[in-house]
Amino acid sequence: MPGIGQKPLSRGWQISTRTAVGVGLMALVIMAGVWEAARYGVTDGAASVPTSTAVATGSSVSPTVDTTIPQPGVVRFFDSFTRPDSLETLGSDEPGRGWDAVRGTWGIQDGAAYISKSFTRAPLMSLAVAEGEVSDGVFSAVVGGDGVCGLMVRYVDPKNFVVVKRVPLYRVWNIEEFKNGKSERLGFLVDQTADALQVVVGYRGSSITVSVAGVVHPVVETSLTTSTTAIGLLGEGPTGEQCRWRDATLASTGT
Repeated sequence: MPGIGQKPLSRGWQISTRTAVGVGLMALVIMAGVWEAARYGVTDGAASVPTSTAVATGSSVSPTVDTTIPQPGVVRFFDSFTRPDSLETLGSDEPGRGWDAVRGTWGIQDGAAYISKSFTRAPLMSLAVAEGEVSDGVFSAVVGGDGVCGLMVRYVDPKNFVVVKRVPLYRVWNIEEFKNGKSERLGFLVDQTADALQVVVGYRGSSITVSVAGVVHPVVETSLTTSTTAIGLLGEGPTGEQCRWRDATLASTGT
């Protein structure tokens, strides 16, 4: 029977049937978590990423996986959000590569990105998007706050993207694919703390691998186009205004 965070076996997500691409992507996600913590540090109550990372599979957590390799690839984009406070703009650490507030009003507060005014029309999602410039990558950030919020990859437009988001009511991190505005849950991880956590999303081709606070979800597959390179931040409803994002990093996966 399906395990935690997995759908029926027909989707082929079990570790034993994962493709070589999926295995490589999972390794890159694990490496990204350790490398990100070592290079930039995880502060403000965020959980540090351990040197060994558990993999969520079946009804329990498997033995730890070695994560000694220090980095996943070349950094393509980094934003610390450590700029003067603003109610109306995110700005950017990298001139010419800022964030596009697609929905909602985004700003900076106390060295973190946040939603100063949430999007009030259905589907009540506030979105900020940046051009990643890599078709396959590892996107990570420290995400905190008691609201529905997370990270997007494979972003096409406000109706088509993959998101990893915290849902405090159910104490889970959902992995969801939005296609033509309709959401399908691809998997989930249990949210064991209300603290700010490091979220890492790896994407290569149609494969998506997610790590939250060092716990890795088995590879899932998206049906969205694999040519899009945009990444983003997402908050849902009024609770999204309680969320904070720090140290957003995008690295290539290499070859």
